[in-house]
Amino acid sequence: MLEIQRVPCGIKLQVIALAIPIALFGATRNDVGIKYAERTGCLLDVRVPIGETNFPTVVWFHGGGLTEGKRHFVPLTDDKIAQVAVEYRLLGKGAEKGVDCIEDAAEAVAWTKKHIAEYGGDNSAMERAAKAREKAGELKKLLGEIER
Repeated sequence: MLEIQRVPCGIKLQVIALAIPIALFGATRNDVGIKYAERTGCLLDVRVPIGETNFPTVVWFHGGGLTEGKRHFVPLTDDKIAQVAVEYRLLGKGAEKGVDCIEDAAEAVAWTKKHIAEYGGDNSAMERAAKAREKAGELKKLLGEIER
């Protein structure tokens, strides 16, 4: 809906907010509630750009100090990047120790690495990051590629 209203200083326009994400960021496809491990609370959502292939992927872990929070997508400046939003067990809510949360995170990344190509994504950047480990130069190069 577009509303045009004349006001003393000019023209006032109102546009429905639902039209803005498509106009600014391009179309995406969301798959939600995917179980990545055989434990309660281990779910993830995948958002991929429609009509794109070989796109990089961001795996997003919500904050909350391992005691609270919920998976969600975050705004990105590039509409050609996929997102995987991860829900993991929280301390006192399925996880007994912090290592349980980290274990969930590792399994979510492994799931993404294994399955993102099915969505059209390129997992080679993830592979290079895993191999780079502590090589700061390689990580810097990788970040530069992602910022392109």
